[in-house]
Amino acid sequence: VSDSVRTRLMGGDLNFKWHSSVHAEGAHFAIVAGMRWLRLDERYQSYDTVTDITGLGGLNASISDTFTTYNQFFGAQLGLDYRYTLGRFSFDLAAKVAVGPNYQTIKINGQTIFVDTGAGAQGTDNNRGFFAQPTNVGNYRNTQLAVVWEAGTKLNFDITEKLRFHVGYAFLMQNRTVRPGDQMDRFINLQAPLGAITDPAVPGPPSFRQSTFYAHMLNLGLEFTY
Repeated sequence: VSDSVRTRLMGGDLNFKWHSSVHAEGAHFAIVAGMRWLRLDERYQSYDTVTDITGLGGLNASISDTFTTYNQFFGAQLGLDYRYTLGRFSFDLAAKVAVGPNYQTIKINGQTIFVDTGAGAQGTDNNRGFFAQPTNVGNYRNTQLAVVWEAGTKLNFDITEKLRFHVGYAFLMQNRTVRPGDQMDRFINLQAPLGAITDPAVPGPPSFRQSTFYAHMLNLGLEFTY
């Protein structure tokens, strides 16, 4: 039995800032407004093998399931940045919230490769796995209105007038996301490879069960300003 889970998160935002002042020392804040894009791709994949070791004739098979989810968010964003500057050091606090549609895709695939040494049969069924059965295999799409929150803090040090080093932490949260484990129905009717579908026809298509995604991020960086 082999199971694997992959998570890939990427995104970006484009903002305009209004600054409260241009003073170098002391407290300073800025209002942020713009657009945000965020993409969350996740995949659960299982690969199970069955081998007859009796030598009397039996089933040798490999069975695989793949549940893949895609969340692609586009939204309008507002935020607030606070900075306190003391000499070459500065401390930042920032918070942003974005609202917009989250375009969701679920892909379910299954495969069974078998050799029945007792019956002398063999074949490949690209429509059946274990949790992936002919009754739920396919591609499914949905759209949900979602919210993305981000809050973070940074400690900055000005190496030169235009070059700044920073170290920081950020917390990211998005509601109404689809994730692979939530789309797997544990109530299944195993269908015989290459055979007709028998009742009950379960599992059915995914229900697009929604959950909230969290991410904790540490960052190091260099900023060049001009």
